[in-house]
Amino acid sequence: MSPAKQKTFQAAADKAIAWSTAEHLKREAELADSFRKMGLEIYTPDVKAFRDYAQKIYLSSDEAEGLAERDARENQRPEVMRALGACCTAGRRTSPQACSR
Repeated sequence: MSPAKQKTFQAAADKAIAWSTAEHLKREAELADSFRKMGLEIYTPDVKAFRDYAQKIYLSSDEAEGLAERDARENQRPEVMRALGACCTAGRRTSPQACSR
């Protein structure tokens, strides 16, 4: 695929992802409102605490072995990661906010 077509394709994918995310968030808000109307309590978990704890456990696991070496290989070929639709969280085990294209 030519660079121009890649750029157009990526822009379309980004637009679709943004739309999908907005629709999911809208639906979540609608559901939360309907649950509140039923008398249920809605709370927001401490996402940062969960991520920090989960990352610590994962990085200490056998699965994380060789992570640095794999990162080095994958980071040399970002086009492959994008083509597979993988965010850098899959390769670097960082937060989604740290992911950049």
